Amino acid sequence: KPSSLIEYLISIATLTDKNSLVLDAFAGSGTTGHAVLKLNEEDGGNRKFILIEEKEYCKTITAERVRRVGGEFDFYQLGADMEKLLAEMTEKTGTLNPATDYDELANLVWYDATKIPYVEKKNLPLLGINDGVAVYLLVGGNVLTRKTFAELPEHDGEKIIYGSACRLSGDFLREKKIIFRQIPKELEIFGEC
Repeated sequence: KPSSLIEYLISIATLTDKNSLVLDAFAGSGTTGHAVLKLNEEDGGNRKFILIEEKEYCKTITAERVRRVGGEFDFYQLGADMEKLLAEMTEKTGTLNPATDYDELANLVWYDATKIPYVEKKNLPLLGINDGVAVYLLVGGNVLTRKTFAELPEHDGEKIIYGSACRLSGDFLREKKIIFRQIPKELEIFGEC
């Protein structure tokens, strides 16, 4: 497909918002990224783009094309298929498999909470703090109770706590700024892809 055609389609789709985010889930050689950059140059827009490509040539052809037309970008390579990984971690009952690799689960939980890759060392139960929000992972089937909450590393701001179950009242959760997410049922990473 010619870059000029994609550029024309993007210009129509972003007519009212030159700060749009353009997604191409099958990036191929990077035509969409090229078209976005060229259109921004022509009309002064500030469109951004996300290109997704599973083939090996994304490192050489796709990335190189975007680089050549003057694009600045971040390059991420995803690891194992997250859906398959989560399926392996769970049993048919919807609970965690006892053989679950908690480093992998920590990666999934962190991504679910922040939508960014987890690069820090896995420190359980506090995985880290992102934009003022602390992310916790209760391991070993721990249920969130007053006792387990009291044992968590303190954080004054909002807290997202992942665990197998929660025995705290809604009032307590609101008072302590806790968002509880049940594993694996409330992991929502697949809706964001």
